[in-house]
Amino acid sequence: RIGPDEPPPIDRIEPTTAGIDALKAIIHEFFGHQIKRYILGQILSSESAGTGLGSGVADLHQDTFSGIIQYDAVKLDPSYVTARTNLGVAYQEQGQLEMAIPQYREVIRLTPNDPVAHANLACALAEQGKVEPALLEYKEALRLNPRDAEVHFALAGMYETKGRKDMAMEEYQEALRADPNFAPAETAIGWMLFEKDRKQEAMECFSRALKNNPEDARAYLGIARIYAARGKQQMAMENYAQALKLEKDPERKNQIMNDLFKEGNTWDV
Repeated sequence: RIGPDEPPPIDRIEPTTAGIDALKAIIHEFFGHQIKRYILGQILSSESAGTGLGSGVADLHQDTFSGIIQYDAVKLDPSYVTARTNLGVAYQEQGQLEMAIPQYREVIRLTPNDPVAHANLACALAEQGKVEPALLEYKEALRLNPRDAEVHFALAGMYETKGRKDMAMEEYQEALRADPNFAPAETAIGWMLFEKDRKQEAMECFSRALKNNPEDARAYLGIARIYAARGKQQMAMENYAQALKLEKDPERKNQIMNDLFKEGNTWDV
């Protein structure tokens, strides 16, 4: 028996995908045009709160549903390059490289002179560990757009990983020629100079990098090591601390903490 001041009981409804299935049916009926489906997919993927999909089972299915919309757009019009590109990106972000790469290859078939398409494929191939094919795609992207600093930087990183230091340095410099304010390339050059014991030149690179990106943890770390090598412990500790504060990568954080510990012990002695 319910008292006069007690609210009536509410039956618990277990979450299901019925709402999503109903919404899919509505879209298939009323949004047949691929562009409308693509736009809806964009809305669902980037503004879930504004669409009312910010809670419950709908939120859990948001990314999947957005992928369905992108997939639908490609199914309706296989030559719809933008949707196919976004579908590839969505697969890659989920780690499904075997699904992403065919999408990028098809975009290149449809638009062979699109440098972004070649760069996307190169990135996915590199993540798969297919270094030489990735290098070829990065080079093609740069042939089509020689002024893309990010692609020069990515290519340089691959060269450096393969031990091709001279080619890496050349590409980092090309990145800076394309964009003189591109801090990641400045930092990378700084580290290559540091490894060659050209510490003053490295310091200048790190300083320029921080001028363009004050949150560059790697640049602070480079400066800290230069000060440590010069016996300036106070300056070294300050820069190590700043690098530790800004670094997001857990492995690099541990590396910085080890450096701080060693520098602290040296100082105590």
